[in-house]
Amino acid sequence: MQVLPLPKAVLHQIDAVCRSFLWTGGNEISRKSPVAWKHVCSPKAHGGMSIIDLECWNRVCILKLVWNVHRKADSLWIKWIHAYYLKQTDFLQAQIKVSQSWLMKNLLQSRREYQDLSMGNHGAFHAKRIYIAIKAAVSRPKWSHLMFGNFARPRAVFILWLVCNGRLATKDRLKKFGLIQDERCMFCVEKETLNHLFFCCPILKSVWIKILRWIQIDHNPLPWDGELDWLVRNCKGKRWRASILKCAISEVIYAVWRMRNDMVFGNSASNDIEKDIIDRIVYRIWNIKKYRSHIASLMS
Repeated sequence: MQVLPLPKAVLHQIDAVCRSFLWTGGNEISRKSPVAWKHVCSPKAHGGMSIIDLECWNRVCILKLVWNVHRKADSLWIKWIHAYYLKQTDFLQAQIKVSQSWLMKNLLQSRREYQDLSMGNHGAFHAKRIYIAIKAAVSRPKWSHLMFGNFARPRAVFILWLVCNGRLATKDRLKKFGLIQDERCMFCVEKETLNHLFFCCPILKSVWIKILRWIQIDHNPLPWDGELDWLVRNCKGKRWRASILKCAISEVIYAVWRMRNDMVFGNSASNDIEKDIIDRIVYRIWNIKKYRSHIASLMS
């Protein structure tokens, strides 16, 4: 990727393997992705998971070659390009010729993007900065900061991310795709939706209330849409309670979702889910020295 523009078919095949591994744990494509791969590859600040977009990164690498050719970097290969292809012609004005190599044609075709990104006047080429500038051309969701500085387990943060994107495989979504017929909640008689599961169902709502009381927060949980707005407001900044709350919501959602799945598939579930969640929060936060005293006060 540092020296060649890879064919899109090759990049898409690599992406397909990575995408399949993320959603299924294997390398064989077996089902549709709950979230578009382009969105998964978006920066965390823009609602993605910051996985490298290979096609975009390859474009950035080619733009670096364009920058080197334009700036006449002190390289034998660049000097050869100017002597053999350009022949004292300005790189930005040079014509694309049939006799040129496919790599040279690709470099010349990339000049428009190079100029649009205004890289010609920069003192140095910053690949990461250019990559982020290309990928950040999407709106920033209000909940993006919940993914930053979250000390919960990566799997818990990932499930929180799915919930924030509205892509968790709840029964109402499965029925919409024709995969199931029964959409009743496993804990009550209501219809299982994202809003119901987090946190309208009385049983699951009580779990979140107990964790909030442990954190010493007096709050009556709302349906998920309203609860997400409340979390966005209360998880901002670097205050110790905001950091613990951010970890807590991730671990609660993961634990609730896992308990729900255990009941759906007939597996044994934990008898004391609240204690398991608190133990997990303490385990994850205790290693952060500046929060250790606060965790100790909550445990006292």
